[in-house]
Amino acid sequence: MPGRTKASWNRQKRVKGRSRRSAADGKMALMKSATRVTSKGHVVLPKSVREQLRWGSGTELALEVSDGTVRLTLLKAGNAIDSLYGCLKDLPRDPLADLEAEHQAEIEADERWRHRSR
Repeated sequence: MPGRTKASWNRQKRVKGRSRRSAADGKMALMKSATRVTSKGHVVLPKSVREQLRWGSGTELALEVSDGTVRLTLLKAGNAIDSLYGCLKDLPRDPLADLEAEHQAEIEADERWRHRSR
């Protein structure tokens, strides 16, 4: 910042009356954007909004309607276990069967080791 005062540097960083604050600063910047409802009732959230809120595909949201406005908030899972339900369904093989087979192989190897050491 040579040759600049802190006040002039802060004025430089302001855009249209709003400062450039990020989520990393601990405060969310005010963001306004527009979208529309499709014929199927879908609403697309702009990428910049999804990135700022860190809402990825599959994020569950609560919808609150009041006085002609709609408010979306992150829906918290009631139980951490419930949020994991079904997360392994797309694996090519059954992970439980793999764990059981691995456990059985360890038991057999342990028995062989015990018989050798007698």
